[in-house]
Amino acid sequence: MARVAFENGDVARGCAALTEARASAPPEAVELRNQIDFAGQRCADVAPATTAAPAPVSPAPDSVSRAGPARADGTPAKPAPARAAPAPAPEASRTVPAAPPAARPATPRAAVPARVEYTVQVAAFPAKSSATALAERLKKRGFQARVSGTHAPYRVRVGRYSTHAAAEAAAAQLRKAGMDSWIAEAEPR
Repeated sequence: MARVAFENGDVARGCAALTEARASAPPEAVELRNQIDFAGQRCADVAPATTAAPAPVSPAPDSVSRAGPARADGTPAKPAPARAAPAPAPEASRTVPAAPPAARPATPRAAVPARVEYTVQVAAFPAKSSATALAERLKKRGFQARVSGTHAPYRVRVGRYSTHAAAEAAAAQLRKAGMDSWIAEAEPR
């Protein structure tokens, strides 16, 4: 949904969709959360959306029984208006997971890391041998490369950085060396 909004020039709605996606992504879905964070980089300077409400969805004709209470004349009651999507918080939405939806059990505060580290990811492979080979080539070129993950996809990552800006500088060096790269939250040590 965020991609469509961005393609249509509606950055506020795209950022709101990314915030909602980040809130609903489970903590163990690291790759998905990294992709959401990467796409959310364009939201750092976006003011919170005030009119980014999704269009209301009409019930299907055969779902009258699910439409809620009926009026006295037997016609279905008007559905409740759609609520506005949550506005993206500035920088914090990319570093601290938002509260989970009410249907999911709450994550205890102790499980949320106190400090987020960043890393630069250059590739992901289905075979560990391929990831290890690329990490070794990067090490020979002077990069602090490692293979992350205990099962596929095996991610090749470079460095650990305390700030997003430091990770972005490292990513720029990798791009100059001809490597695609993007910023991700570093895996726990």
